[in-house]
Amino acid sequence: MLMYFLTFYITINLPNGLHVIYKKKEKTDIFTFLLVVNSGSFNEEEGFEGMTHFLEHMLFDGNEKFTREKLRKNFDKLGLYVNAFTREDYTAFFFSGPDQNYKEGIYLLYLMIFKSTFPDKEFEKEKGVILQEIYQDRSREFNVVKEKVDSIIFLGTNYSHPVIGYERAIKNLKKEKLIEFYKKFYVPNNMVIFISGDVDEKELFDFIEKTFGRELGGEKFFNEVDLNLQRFYGEKIFLNIGGVKNFYIFKCFEAPPLNYTSASYFILLEEIFNSENALKKFKQKHKSILEASLSYEPKKKFGVIFFNLTLKNNLNKDSLIYLTEKLNSFIKNFLDSMKKEDFERLREKLIKEKVYDDLDPVYSIFYLANYLIYKDPLLREKIVENIREIEYKDFIEFFKNFFNSSYSKTVIVSESKKTAIKEAFPEAIHILIKKRVQAEELSKNGISQVFFRALLNERINKIIEEEGLRVKTFDNPYIPFDDYYHRWDFSYIRVVFSSESKDKILDFIDKLLKPEFDTFILENSKKEAILARTISEKDPYIKAWEEFEKNLFKDEKKSIYGEKEKIEKIKLKDLYEFAKILEKENRIITYESENPDSLLKIKVKEISDYKPIEKIKINEERFIDSIKLNLKQSYILGGKVFEFEDKREILDYISLSEILTQRMQEIIREKLGFSYRLSSGVRIYPGKLLFYYEIGTDRENLERVENEMRKIFESIKRKIEEEEFEIALNSFLGNYIRRLSNHETRSFYKGFYIYLGLGEDFDKFIKDNIRKVKLKNVKKLAEKVLNIENFSKIYVF
Repeated sequence: MLMYFLTFYITINLPNGLHVIYKKKEKTDIFTFLLVVNSGSFNEEEGFEGMTHFLEHMLFDGNEKFTREKLRKNFDKLGLYVNAFTREDYTAFFFSGPDQNYKEGIYLLYLMIFKSTFPDKEFEKEKGVILQEIYQDRSREFNVVKEKVDSIIFLGTNYSHPVIGYERAIKNLKKEKLIEFYKKFYVPNNMVIFISGDVDEKELFDFIEKTFGRELGGEKFFNEVDLNLQRFYGEKIFLNIGGVKNFYIFKCFEAPPLNYTSASYFILLEEIFNSENALKKFKQKHKSILEASLSYEPKKKFGVIFFNLTLKNNLNKDSLIYLTEKLNSFIKNFLDSMKKEDFERLREKLIKEKVYDDLDPVYSIFYLANYLIYKDPLLREKIVENIREIEYKDFIEFFKNFFNSSYSKTVIVSESKKTAIKEAFPEAIHILIKKRVQAEELSKNGISQVFFRALLNERINKIIEEEGLRVKTFDNPYIPFDDYYHRWDFSYIRVVFSSESKDKILDFIDKLLKPEFDTFILENSKKEAILARTISEKDPYIKAWEEFEKNLFKDEKKSIYGEKEKIEKIKLKDLYEFAKILEKENRIITYESENPDSLLKIKVKEISDYKPIEKIKINEERFIDSIKLNLKQSYILGGKVFEFEDKREILDYISLSEILTQRMQEIIREKLGFSYRLSSGVRIYPGKLLFYYEIGTDRENLERVENEMRKIFESIKRKIEEEEFEIALNSFLGNYIRRLSNHETRSFYKGFYIYLGLGEDFDKFIKDNIRKVKLKNVKKLAEKVLNIENFSKIYVF
């Protein structure tokens, strides 16, 4: 075993070719383990598209030592969050949780990767689960459009098909072919392991050698690709897709992969063109453009940059050609007009972004895996240093040459200008705004969607760029299930900042809470709100919750997304009138940091109202409603409102929801393969809570799923096993601790609990008391709660 040290890292190469990187992160009790397999959808043969992703699922379905159920229970019992994801060039598996259980977690993941047994019943069941994912993926218009575009841009390569695969390929897949693929690519010398935590390195490496080190290496594989994007330059390809609600323009150029020095230029280009004075301004000038952005998509051996325009669908061919030419002119003219101070501001903002990379031990993995395929633990740091050294004049010259000639490649060698960097760390401020839809007049339903977008005007965005802040005021409609920071009864402003910027943060928040609006920001915000409304109309998950809340708060009958016709009529004076929602009595501001500034803490409290909200009126009567969207993917949302007096009761409800989720996963997801997404949970309101379950499934399976839920409810009322109960508590606690390790998330929860009247330390109360919940109390609660006939339900199909 060869071991060598790099700055902040220790790496080893095992005799079987496995490469291991350990990032020693002191003073943390969270251990994160990431394994990257050098095999993604790129490695699939024609007719087997989606097999890599299918294999990722199957590795959770049982091994030589544990069944699928036992494997999942073991991870949950240890409080470890485990997951995986597949990309074009790799597949990644990871777990994260308390460091005292790291060896058990490593052993479980080892069994998954090398000792899986691929049971027949799980193989057929998993097909149904994957098909559910495909249907959900296809319910989003942009995904369908981008898939078609990729099939043209990457024609002749395996990048031309989607990672998730095709319905026909999944239905026809044979287990023998899957195992053949598995044995070929899942070998140690085709893998990299990355570890972050604070454990003894010798003990760690010895254990990895005893597990992963015992496996034999195999044949190495390399992604060879012949991509000739130059043939598309100057060529316009018109693609017709039936039923799209928006039109799109994609302009693309070939770019380098991440391990090329010039990749830093393209990362910076992406930041600059997505800034307030670039494509966003281009969008403002052309009313037909709903969204404009630049994305740099690096693959293993090359990269692509996409200029993306989302357009209104009332354009003709001439208008589309006109906008394409305007985009071409804008790209060239922008480089001529860009100011040096703007370039330097955005470059520094991008450098500061790295401070936020490790905010969450799980989500940071999604970005880290892109770099690990190059086996260079310092690649991210090198890229940041390269960005730091890019000069304005060099940047302009580089891209003028690049856009003028696709064959031009330039290498610049200069003296290093590295300077000492002051240690920085991320901090977060969360502003919870009491009320949201309740504050809207019925005739202006949707104004909150417009208002919180319009807060980010040109003046505010300039400060965001100058200080390298991360600010969010509204939910991204393109990211599913990312809506827990806001809901029908409250909204939010999130600010994540580097400790270097803390002296200016209160001044920034003061400006943010005294908004200024103009016609440009109003019209753009209205377009974005209407686009979000349009997207939500075809998303079964969003639609289910929207209709459920309309019934839950029945006196209002307003949607969180608003109504298109009402949004279009909103005027500037309406925004200024609605700004009353930001007044001090309506805001709860919380601040979190690994090294809190006591003076900043005091000042934040001075501009915040720490009183909980008055009770809001909730409909406790049973209701049932159906919404027809004509999608293959359907959604069931069921729930019932209960009152609570003591906050300890909430822990009983949480425990019961964890047990219900486990049973739902075992029966509906794992045994029957009827759903790729399902869960049970608790939504807390002042003095009341909603106990709910939700399931995404086929239309054809709705009735069977309903029947299974009845059986599950009754089975829990009959018996809850001691082990099942322990697993539920440990699983919840592990995930909860992980979420609270992120300052941004912790800041939200602190304000949310104040809002509910539970106190800012309720998160600590949960951590300290969840393991003290009594099984007998949860059994008693199950008798009270689990009567499915009493649940309100929304069906979307």
